[in-house]
Amino acid sequence: MSMDQTDVKTLKPDELSPAETLAKAEGISVTKSKMGVAKCFVSAMLAGAFIGFGATYFMVFLGDSTMPFAAQRMVGGICFCLGLVLVLCCGAELFTGNNLMVTGLASKKISMGGMLKNWVVVWLGNLAGSLLAVALIFWANVGGMNGGAVGDVMEGHARLVRAFRQGHHVQHHGVPGRVDRLFRAHRGRQGAGYFASHQLLRGGGLRALRC
Repeated sequence: MSMDQTDVKTLKPDELSPAETLAKAEGISVTKSKMGVAKCFVSAMLAGAFIGFGATYFMVFLGDSTMPFAAQRMVGGICFCLGLVLVLCCGAELFTGNNLMVTGLASKKISMGGMLKNWVVVWLGNLAGSLLAVALIFWANVGGMNGGAVGDVMEGHARLVRAFRQGHHVQHHGVPGRVDRLFRAHRGRQGAGYFASHQLLRGGGLRALRC
């Protein structure tokens, strides 16, 4: 999949004023809205897989529970950046970034239909890419690394997200006891909630994700 000069120009980093940044965002939204469906979907698949690989790298690092808590969080965050760096370097289509296409819609440079078409294709592509990454990680038995400690990290994330989905975090003050105990029980092995999908790599994963 080759990139033409227009694509290269829109992705080139610059030192811009706020007004110039807005203008560039509008230009990028126009380019994205005109992108072919096949090219957009493949690029979105790559982005979904890249984020999954970054999340896996993060969890593999957290699988070493002997590391101090602060060091785990700092280096784990750097590990996760692998996914974002890959997305940026390859110019892949990530749904969260494409939300900025509303700038082009607000300036009437793109239509609502063009924006929504891009969002749908990118969202589905991100999903397909992430599921592909999950399949590769499952076949590689990443969850069994370090005596199963990496899989325990994945399971801990899934259980934490389940608790939040059930509304145990809704209180007037602080974090409720149940979720707080989850944090402390896995305090060396916790991270962002959306990694819950990796629970699919372990037995009983679907049950743990049900609300």
